[in-house]
Amino acid sequence: DIIINEIMKNPEAPLTDNNEWFEIVNLTGSNIDINGWVIESAAPLDHTISGAPVVAPGDYYLICANGDPAGDASITCDYTAGTGFSGLNLGNLANSVALVESGITITQIDYDTTNWPNDPARSMEFSVPNGGAGAAAENNVSTNWASASNTAPFEFATANYGTPGAQNRDWNPTAVTFSQQGIATPTAMASVVLLLVGLLAATTAVFLRRQQV
Repeated sequence: DIIINEIMKNPEAPLTDNNEWFEIVNLTGSNIDINGWVIESAAPLDHTISGAPVVAPGDYYLICANGDPAGDASITCDYTAGTGFSGLNLGNLANSVALVESGITITQIDYDTTNWPNDPARSMEFSVPNGGAGAAAENNVSTNWASASNTAPFEFATANYGTPGAQNRDWNPTAVTFSQQGIATPTAMASVVLLLVGLLAATTAVFLRRQQV
């Protein structure tokens, strides 16, 4: 699964539209090619991703309106969508942002100013995917999101707060299953260990019998 993990919808001035970005994370164990996917953020203001962008397993992939809007090299964008009608447009109030592949919505967040975090200059972070249903199933739930809790800004020129391109400060990794991270579960790992021990024992027994013949 790919999920939206962080959204900077209302950054600090100047040029606030240029400072907008959102982050996705790949919870699978394989590379995911997002070329041709569509960013739907303020319909009909959509943007089709081009080039050869690939999101690696466990990667926190940053999609920006502008590469380095603050001019202080404080963030590294993986993909730049641009601004204006064909670029990235994140509404400051009630809005949604989605990634769509061939008409199928892969991930979508529908936010507002009543139930969702709404602090200017602070990103919204997906914080606690709890309950065991899995991160993807709980992604579009307002209570699982919080305003960035940084005590120092990531952009010193514009005093914006968040964790672009990195794990969220309040992320709960134990609530995301190992399989979603492309790693075997503890039960599966134990089964593999037992199998290997059994094979080793059987091989040793065969070797000893041959030595006795």
